Amino acid sequence: MFEQEKNFDYCLVFEFDGSHRIEASIHMLFVFFPIDAVYLDENKKVVDIKRNLRPFSLNYTPKAPSKYLIEIPTHLASAIGIGDQLFWELDVKKRDVQPYFPATRTAAGL
Repeated sequence: MFEQEKNFDYCLVFEFDGSHRIEASIHMLFVFFPIDAVYLDENKKVVDIKRNLRPFSLNYTPKAPSKYLIEIPTHLASAIGIGDQLFWELDVKKRDVQPYFPATRTAAGL
């Protein structure tokens, strides 16, 4: 929220207490540009993708229970498909998350 689109060149990874649909819902209030939202299960397999989520949208609920949500710059989710397993690691020194996409697909810019 309140980020400028030109500065949004990173991923936000959210981990929920369990796998949920309603509790994994998001809104886009005070987000001034579109993003892509990728929902994953407890095995980090993609269960839903919402591409080009519009600013000030009131609600998006994933189609399947989700343990993780990754918010990324719009259109980068085109490299990700339902059923893909995603990986990431935390760089403690930088306090940064580095995503790893499936070998069959790549997301330029991440």
